[in-house]
Amino acid sequence: MNGVEIRAARAAEADDALRVLCAAFGLNYDAARPIYYRDPFFDLSHKRLLLTPTDGILSCLTVIPSLLRVGRAWVPMGGIAGVATRPDRQGQGWGSRLLAVSVPSLADELGYPLSGLFPATEGLYRRAGWETVSEAVRWRGRPADLLAHAEGLLVRPRVEDDAPTVRALQATMAVGLTGGCVRDERRWRVIEAAPGREWVVYQPPGEPVTGYAAYEGVADEGKDTLRLLEMHGATPEARRGLIGFFARQTPRAANLEWPAAEADLAAFGLTGDGMAREPGMMLRLTDVPAALAAVHAANLAPVLARTGQTLTVHAQDALRPANARPVRLAAAGVTPGTDADPDWIAADMRVLAQLYLGYCVPSDAHGQGRLRASSPSALALADELFPTRAPFVAPLDQF
Repeated sequence: MNGVEIRAARAAEADDALRVLCAAFGLNYDAARPIYYRDPFFDLSHKRLLLTPTDGILSCLTVIPSLLRVGRAWVPMGGIAGVATRPDRQGQGWGSRLLAVSVPSLADELGYPLSGLFPATEGLYRRAGWETVSEAVRWRGRPADLLAHAEGLLVRPRVEDDAPTVRALQATMAVGLTGGCVRDERRWRVIEAAPGREWVVYQPPGEPVTGYAAYEGVADEGKDTLRLLEMHGATPEARRGLIGFFARQTPRAANLEWPAAEADLAAFGLTGDGMAREPGMMLRLTDVPAALAAVHAANLAPVLARTGQTLTVHAQDALRPANARPVRLAAAGVTPGTDADPDWIAADMRVLAQLYLGYCVPSDAHGQGRLRASSPSALALADELFPTRAPFVAPLDQF
């Protein structure tokens, strides 16, 4: 391990990092290169490399800036994508080492108190302190399973002039959704430029657009499937229209699927046996005090002011020792705590991530032996501070 260097990429190394990425994922370098440099989020400080003097770049990853909705607060998050290791050096622990060093870098160099990712496999990331904090309910069916509402005839392809209305509809629908990500101009550019996606809108004659859907075609067990990526209807008519549109897709697709929040499926009347829960985003707190401070005013202070109590959080983190210092939550703010504070909870980083986003409540984690509390009253306060929030990250927000 002598001579290993882990740091941000330099301009002269950008092409070599792309070559490692393409080799790891079987991508065509010449086709990927223009996309790589046109990325609105391209930033060398956010491309992290693991190098050795003899082998050059062995592993790389990209950090994607985002803002994550947590209750009533927005929290900066560094998304992790494109974790890649040269094929001839895979299975030797290089990716794990890059992740381990990236945790303090995310907090101390880039200023992200949270880090999220969407892994193909979870083990590598779980060992580094990430944990699953959201889920989707995937509905599967056939076009013939849906009602061909007459309003479906009022659905048309989206055109460029529809973009502001679609964006405004999405922002309205996402209000209060824990797990939602801010979609600024750069994020929308990435979403709308992705190849293979189709968009439609619902618009009665002479009226504004009140619904939209984004979807893509995929091959599924030899059958053509349309995968819905996002669907919103501001009115019952818009929801019937979009359902009616997909009910008429039989000539094109044998199957439909939509990974969505359970409430969204219910709003469109999609129920039945063809539904399954599946894991979503994994999250890690990279800076515990900063992460708690980011949600203090909106989520924590009202509870602490009402109860007049304080709660100290003890974290366990081998990758960033600063996270292991006690943190006291009070109505006035987030401050350093002490081991003598009377009311406290203690857990590792994976459990804290689930509590933070509302994937589970402290009392459930305590009952499972994953969290300790100083007293029943401290545990009850923790439940109020970190309630369940049914977090969901939309497919279009994934990186």
